Amino acid sequence: RIEAELRDATPHWRLAPVVAALQALRGVQWLVAITVVAELGDLTRFDNPRQLAAFVGLIPSEYSSGASRRQGGITKAGNGRARRALIERDTELAERTLYIDRQINRLEMEVDDLCLRVLARRQPVASDLRFLTIALKLVTDLERMGDLGVNICERVIELNEEPPLKPYVEVVNMAEAAQEMLREALDAFVAGDSERAQAIVQRDSKVDAYYGAIFRELLTYMMENPRNIFRATRVQSIAKYIERIADHATNLAEMVVFMVHGKDIRHVGK
Repeated sequence: RIEAELRDATPHWRLAPVVAALQALRGVQWLVAITVVAELGDLTRFDNPRQLAAFVGLIPSEYSSGASRRQGGITKAGNGRARRALIERDTELAERTLYIDRQINRLEMEVDDLCLRVLARRQPVASDLRFLTIALKLVTDLERMGDLGVNICERVIELNEEPPLKPYVEVVNMAEAAQEMLREALDAFVAGDSERAQAIVQRDSKVDAYYGAIFRELLTYMMENPRNIFRATRVQSIAKYIERIADHATNLAEMVVFMVHGKDIRHVGK
């Protein structure tokens, strides 16, 4: 009854064209479109698309340092949604998240182009040169994290076609730890905070420990019943992708130390 009344009232609403525009997007149904528009309200209150994206949580609303930070924000959003799709067994969310990778790929190319233009025109030296070279390397790690987010979504879609193997508590904890490392690494990059970056490097071992525990537990499931092998290997793959995301976040943190001090701490003690 409520939906019927809303459908009758919508054509007379001044934001009805926005609802119709959202429905033109793939997979957006009428009820979803009208809920989004009702939540956002008048879009003219946003001065630019970035403010709108920040409002809905797609990109960070503070500590912006240009395209590199924007790509990092979208990468975080995509990986966060991948984690939620796993917890809630939300196949539709996983499928929507796959499209974020296209934005990340586009931003990687834009950042590369900007850095190369600055290098050619300004010929920077010292700390400015370190900043640009780190930005070129940083976006590669961010793009790879986006690819890993896609891989997670693909495995989630496969898992959702089967009964749940077990509660994914440890996987979720591992994902939260890896995402926090990424968030801290990006904030350290923006702030030029080498101490914060070095602390992130030390936290990678925690994610590795999560992966080892998850792998051993899944191994017991597979040994107990061969029917568990398909689901267990998918969960193991997800855990491995998360472990790789943490490795890339560690790479970002190590780059920040080099950017600030010109000191390469990669592979130290390994």
